[in-house]
Formats: sequence, structure tokens, C-alpha cells
Amino acid sequence: MADNSTLPLVAAPPPKIPNDRVQYVITVNIVLACIAFIFVALRLYVRLVMMKASGLDDVFIIIGFLICVAMTALIGVQTRFHLGKSGMKLPTDPAEAGAVIVNFLRVMYGLVLTYIFACFFIKVSFVLFYRRLSRDRKYNYWVWGLIIFNVVLCISMAIPAAFSCRPISAWWNSTLPGAKCIDQNKLFIVNASFNVAVDFATLILPIPMVWKAQMPMKKRIVVISLFCLGGFVCIASIIRITKLFGPSAQGENADKTLAAVDSHTWSMVELYGGIVAACIPTLKPLFTKVFGKAGFESSYDQKNFRSDRSGASKWKETNNYALESVASTTGKAYAGKPPTSQDSLSEEELIDEKQTVANPNGIWKTREFTVQTETRV
Repeated sequence: MADNSTLPLVAAPPPKIPNDRVQYVITVNIVLACIAFIFVALRLYVRLVMMKASGLDDVFIIIGFLICVAMTALIGVQTRFHLGKSGMKLPTDPAEAGAVIVNFLRVMYGLVLTYIFACFFIKVSFVLFYRRLSRDRKYNYWVWGLIIFNVVLCISMAIPAAFSCRPISAWWNSTLPGAKCIDQNKLFIVNASFNVAVDFATLILPIPMVWKAQMPMKKRIVVISLFCLGGFVCIASIIRITKLFGPSAQGENADKTLAAVDSHTWSMVELYGGIVAACIPTLKPLFTKVFGKAGFESSYDQKNFRSDRSGASKWKETNNYALESVASTTGKAYAGKPPTSQDSLSEEELIDEKQTVANPNGIWKTREFTVQTETRV
């Protein structure tokens, strides 16, 4: 007979299985993709319809967005291979469980490579947009230097990631005969560190140039604030690193198929957020058109419009040439391209104003002019 004193009074409870997060990761990715799509569509409307001046930066942001959509599709596929589910729910049969993990890692391999290229196209789109802001030679050296660095970084990240295992299929099946792989964690840490550094370099590159621009302080602050939206991308990138290499993902008892949801989510927040941040500065002509009708520009124009004692009205360095029915109008005419009301809040205005910064020793011709108008009934 068994000794009852050795038997537990209460049976040990089974380990608690975490809730699935499949629906969460799918929903977040779809929402992020839809938001980014709206901003890309608005950007293309501004460039192709309103300004009729698309550029290479638009091409790069479209490619970056399409790669992100491909990543969203891959994440959806990965949920079929246990992403968002606890490893405790893997099939009890070792062969079946092994097949699930192999497929999970095979999709992960594709996500790693597409992430590298998505980062490249989005970052280069940012920098190509910066080229529109000034033709200053020194400034453009920095712009092209950052573009070249992004190219080198993309290649130096993609090749080791793609060929980190021998044979390549050992990346997702380490049981193959003669399989050898370099330390993936060290590779990811190096790549992520350089990625964050480039994010910050891209963030601060245009700020000194905009700060020195010959434009009202209020507008300078607005423009810099638009560029600083990219700081959210830097924060998301740092959070992504903590999710990739934190205890929940790399600990001894890490539930990796479940923990991957957080790293995937922050990767996509970083990428889609980067697309949105890259598109917002290009939408200023649209904001001007929409909010200008509600008085967005009128307050600024009224503040810069004054009348002298003779009854003549004078513009004080404003970009609006609309003439009302007055006795006479006096103002300034600048040699070169006259500004237009449409350009008042677009990057084109910043380019024109930047010429005084890019070439402070050049010849700038100012003329006083008077325009007589009559009101006819």
C-alpha cells in the first residue's frame, strides 16, 4: 500500500497557457497599412495633380510602401505557422512541431530581408526630399553622403543576413547535415545599432538649414516640427530593439512564437510610421488649399499688409500677389521666379527662400513698383 503521507494534498495546476495574439497582430498591421496608404495617396495627389512635379523621392516611398505591404502579407502567412500562439500549443508530435517551426523560421527569413530593403527605400526617400530644400553645395554633399551611406549600409546588412548560414536553408532548419550559422543575435544588434544611428542622422540633417532660412520664425518652427515627426521613427526603432533582445524574446524560457508579435508590431510601426513622416512635409500645399479657405493664411497675410497715409497699400515680404480694388499698390519685385500663393507653404517656397542662404554673396535685385487699378462697375 502506498504511504499517503508522500502524496500531495492538491494536484499541481497545469501551466497557464497565454492567450493567442493572432488577431491582434493582423489587425494592427492592416490598420497601419491603411493609414500609410492614405498618406501615400495624398502625397501623390499633391505631387501629380496639384504641383505636377513628382520626383525620385516619390518613387522610393512607393517602393518602400509596397515592400511594407509585402511584409504585412508575410506576417499574415506566419500566423498560420504559430505566430501569435504560445509554444505550449505546438503539436505534441515532434515531427509536426518541427515542421511548424521550420515554416515559421522560413517566413522569418523573408521578413528579415524585406525589412532591410524597406528601411533603405524609406530612408532614402527622406533624404531625396531634402535635396529639394536647398542647392547649397556643402549641404548637398551631406545629402549625397547620407544617401551613399544608406546604400552601403543596406548592402552590408542584406548580404550577411541572407548568407549567414551555410547552406542558406540552415537558417530555418538547423538540423541539416553540416549546417553552420553565425551568431544571429550579434548580427541583428549591429544592424539595429547602425539603423538607429542613420535614423537620427536623417532626422537632424535639414534642421540647421531650415533654422537659418529667411522666413518668419513661426514658419521655421512649423517646418522643423514637421521634420521632427521623424523622431517617432527613432523611438519606435529603439523600442523594437528592446523587444527583439529583451528577456521575453531571448530569455531561457522565452516563448518565441508569442514574443515575436511585439517585435513584429514595432518593426511595422517603425516602417509605416516612417512612410507617414516622410509624406507629411509634402502635403503642405494641400493643407494650404484646405485650411487657407478657413482663414489659415488670411491672418498671416493681414499681418503683413499695411497702408500708408496716402491711401496706398504695401505688402511686407509676403508671397500673395492677389490685388484688391484699391487706388494704388506699392510693393517689392524680386528678380527671378515670382512666388505664388500656391507656393506659400510648399517646399518650393523653401527652395526659393533658401537661395539667400545657399548664396549669401550673390546679387539680389529689389525693385519698388506701383500698380494702379480701377474698379469698373
